[in-house]
Amino acid sequence: MKRLPINKTALLFCFLLFLVCISYSNTLYSPFVLDDYSAFVDNKNLYLEDISLKSLSRLLRTRFGAARVIPLASFALDHHIAQGKSILSYHVTNILIHVLATISIAFLLAGLLQTGVARGALKFFRPAYMILAVCGLWALSPLQTNGVTYLVQRMTSMAALFYITACGFYVHARLAKTSGLRFLYFASFLLASCAAFFSKENSWILPLTLLLLEFVFLSPDAVLQLLRKSRWYHWLLIIIIVVLLLPLAGSYFQRLQVGFSGRHFTMPERLLTELRIVVLYMSFLLLPLPGRLNLEHDIPLSTSIAAPPTTLLSLLLILGLLWLAFFLRKKHPFLYPAEMVTTPVPAAASRAFR
Repeated sequence: MKRLPINKTALLFCFLLFLVCISYSNTLYSPFVLDDYSAFVDNKNLYLEDISLKSLSRLLRTRFGAARVIPLASFALDHHIAQGKSILSYHVTNILIHVLATISIAFLLAGLLQTGVARGALKFFRPAYMILAVCGLWALSPLQTNGVTYLVQRMTSMAALFYITACGFYVHARLAKTSGLRFLYFASFLLASCAAFFSKENSWILPLTLLLLEFVFLSPDAVLQLLRKSRWYHWLLIIIIVVLLLPLAGSYFQRLQVGFSGRHFTMPERLLTELRIVVLYMSFLLLPLPGRLNLEHDIPLSTSIAAPPTTLLSLLLILGLLWLAFFLRKKHPFLYPAEMVTTPVPAAASRAFR
């Protein structure tokens, strides 16, 4: 009898997923903390009597509404399965989401590595080993403890899962050689995109990420060709569309401002503080020491671009990295900032933004 060939890379990837499960096996009974209570534990609308459309429609009456209905539905199902007697199902679901997100990253990278840009840039790694290395560093990073163990961060983790999956299906659809396969991939892309949009609001930057994937990997010369072929009336049409959309943008920002009325910080203060938080999390990725990690970081607000001075330094660092990435995009496309290709690592709660 002829022995079947063993795919060593597939075995190594399965072992990686096994390591992920083992790494979080001692968290299965970690208690609810912080925002877990306000988001779903004390939210009676998430306690389903049965699995029906009528019961599920109650999820729309939470403070999150439809914007995060998919993770809310998963919390409701976890509660229904455990009948409120055990926390085990919540943690199993979070670990499963993390495992699926790892698989989705491998799926996205497998597509990106088929592009001409990636084939020319990958000189020191076999593609399969590149995928294993990236997935291993991402899935087993200590920084992921927050997203997997802190249950309410499932909203971010689910958005990341569907977001990365949508990017993967889009890349594979663009590279598909047959119309049938292309249709299947694009249909899956639309489903994953909708799931991301109804998991968390930050997933709405997905169209920008798709443009970035086109610009770096799929059609790097298309932007320059488009600019060369554009005429004055094309720019006029764009200006008209922007002017027409400005009132809609204005009303949206007004609604955002209303949401800040009950907080102790303003929208500009939050945006300025986020600059320092992004740099802080970049440092966590490089040096994830246990003593530096926390569920709730006490981060002082940035009241202006120079107060504290690290706000301006953070802005300059981020702009410098973006400038460097732009000029290295053809020779080293995989050095492009990870947060612009995939979603960021789930962020810990900050006391400044509570």
